[in-house]
Amino acid sequence: IGDATLTCLLTIDDLKLENLYMSSNNITSAVSTVLADFLATNPRLKELDLQNNMLDDWGAELIANALRSNTTLRQLNLY
Repeated sequence: IGDATLTCLLTIDDLKLENLYMSSNNITSAVSTVLADFLATNPRLKELDLQNNMLDDWGAELIANALRSNTTLRQLNLY
């Protein structure tokens, strides 16, 4: 679905996702800030799959920092 659609999805107020499977969707680090904000503030998300996308080290670092305040995510797939 790509960056634009994911950005729109993750900025919906009161989005109640428990699982988000975004494998092989051409997601780049351009959406990393929005994704990191979502991870840091979404208390329901338990699984996130971002494998086979185009995230770089900067995007991975933003996600890692967001996980410091996320206590519910149990599974993260980046590879």
